[in-house]
Amino acid sequence: MSILRVLFFAILGVMSWHTASFACYSQCSLECDRSNDASCIPLCVSSCQGMNMDYIEPGSGAKLPDKYGAIAFSHATMNYGISYNFDSRQAAEAAAVNYCANNANKPTDCQVATWFYNHCGALAIKPNSGKGDGAWAAEHAGSRRSAEQKAMLSCARFAGPAAKNCRVVKSFCARQ
Repeated sequence: MSILRVLFFAILGVMSWHTASFACYSQCSLECDRSNDASCIPLCVSSCQGMNMDYIEPGSGAKLPDKYGAIAFSHATMNYGISYNFDSRQAAEAAAVNYCANNANKPTDCQVATWFYNHCGALAIKPNSGKGDGAWAAEHAGSRRSAEQKAMLSCARFAGPAAKNCRVVKSFCARQ
């Protein structure tokens, strides 16, 4: 392969990443304009900087098929279910709710906490100390690390003074 051809494909790969990255920053601007949360922009920009670009084949600009994931959660038992590698949002959500509902104590209140495609999700929990003071948050972002950071920040907001007890219990990406 000629040097020129290698250079062409390298530039094409960088352009593909740049286009996806720019789209992420644009989405941040749209989402955060609707939010009164001061941490929205820094969190969103952080997730764009850590974007998981695995779904773009290097050098080709070709996009792999979308893959969906979801997290379901039970408020009563703090059980959860996850799903990944699904071809539709509906299938991912149904699987996550099913996994949540089939945990040991069979919760009946499992609901979808978040869904995503071509991204990663994370669930952070501050366990209940027997006083009904449990807190949790499910978030998604362009990378596992960013999803974990967002989940921890959200959990801390809900946990208040007990924020230090929030822990990421699960993080994963839609494409496994």
